[in-house]
Amino acid sequence: MIKSKEKRINWIDLVKGFGIFLVIYAHNFPYLETYIYSFHMPLFFFISGLFHPKELNIAIVKKRAKQILLPYFLWSFLLFLFWFFIGRKFGDSNALSLSVFKNFIGIFYAQGGNEYMNWGIPMWFLPAIFLNLIIFGVIKKIKKSSYQILCVLLLVSFGFLIPKFLKINLIWSIDVSMVSLFFYVLAFYLKDFFLKMKNQYELIIILGLLL
Repeated sequence: MIKSKEKRINWIDLVKGFGIFLVIYAHNFPYLETYIYSFHMPLFFFISGLFHPKELNIAIVKKRAKQILLPYFLWSFLLFLFWFFIGRKFGDSNALSLSVFKNFIGIFYAQGGNEYMNWGIPMWFLPAIFLNLIIFGVIKKIKKSSYQILCVLLLVSFGFLIPKFLKINLIWSIDVSMVSLFFYVLAFYLKDFFLKMKNQYELIIILGLLL
């Protein structure tokens, strides 16, 4: 049992590392930016879904808040301060003439985009992942699995429709969380299937095909 658990950790760490590399590459060398952006975020949401608890309770919510939201707010404040004193005075940030107030509010708004999060756009992902945890945790309280799936599909559909009718970015990227719920939930239900596979390279290939 311990042996299979170690293998699971190994291949997940490998995929995480690959995903982080893609994020860094896409932000600094945008030659394959469009292609990378088409799957690298679903990859992160998928991996996060593998760690969704079987039952969500207050203790787990508090624990995940410390693991996800506490680092988010800490690093967001630090990144904002760096941006305020140094970053906004150079490069694209200087040319955009961005509002300091909006970027400060962006720490709590966490919707992504230059207008509110020029200091660290990729940080929007952490609150969105926390929302996935809460949303799916609530859905799993429904006894019938068919109703659970229906709720997930409805939320995914709403997530696609919201930007078409509302021309604003929602707090904590709620609309993105709804859409990404598909990958998050898919990972949760395929978790046992992945754990039974022995070859980590087969796992990575299958994961690539899914995304």
